[in-house]
Amino acid sequence: MRLLLLTLLFSPAVFAAKDEDEVTHLPHLIGDQPEFKHYAGYLDAGDGKQFFYWFVESERDPANDPMVLWLNGGPGCSSLTGFLVEQGPWRATPDGENLVWFEDRWNKIANIIFMESPQCVGFSYSEDGECVSSDDQTAADNHAALIDFFNHWPEYADNDFFVTGESYAGVYVPTLSVLLMNDPQFNFKGMAVGNGVTNRQTMFNGFTYFAWARGLFGSE
Repeated sequence: MRLLLLTLLFSPAVFAAKDEDEVTHLPHLIGDQPEFKHYAGYLDAGDGKQFFYWFVESERDPANDPMVLWLNGGPGCSSLTGFLVEQGPWRATPDGENLVWFEDRWNKIANIIFMESPQCVGFSYSEDGECVSSDDQTAADNHAALIDFFNHWPEYADNDFFVTGESYAGVYVPTLSVLLMNDPQFNFKGMAVGNGVTNRQTMFNGFTYFAWARGLFGSE
């Protein structure tokens, strides 16, 4: 799959913004090419950090449909997992050589930004090679990357904006949402987390009752 991604994504224009980031042809897509626009490239997250993104416009009404950010968790999981395995417009074939259309794709009703965060996850990187990042720093970097995104796509700045994710994004999503709530540049409307990490002590204590309720061991 990684070879497929490299083939699809990397070109001399990958560091440019908007028009030059537009993906005009997917050579490994089985079926018709998309009628909606989609873009892949890098967003400036500040301090030499470049976050890889893949943005797909809504098939329904991109000018008015909501904007959705998707973050996979881990920490360290690529958001291209969401793109190619979960709710993106395409799925990779089992051999990793091609893409096929996914019927239940979210961008039927929403504009979606899939972003790899923090630096050193997936294709994202830091110019100084530094990979260490705290939760608070990741939130600040994600915020900076989104500001850069809307600098290039100001036509979407007034759309309802939602932050979504799963797993360790149970940390990424709310910490970023707090920053967006207090930033008038964003028309922030809400957040959603699936299978999210929250309070580690509470969660791990809960595993005992979870396992007992499913008969993995008895009361004694």
